[in-house]
Amino acid sequence: MRVHQEYPDARIYTCAVDQGMDDNGYILPGAGDLGDRIFGAA
Repeated sequence: MRVHQEYPDARIYTCAVDQGMDDNGYILPGAGDLGDRIFGAA
């Protein structure tokens, strides 16, 4: 993990970890295209 390499003493908290990404680079299990949602393109 890049952040851990750069800042080994940093504590990172998370409430969830996504499964991964599909072939199109979308987050799984699926949040849609967040860029479109943020910028109103969808």
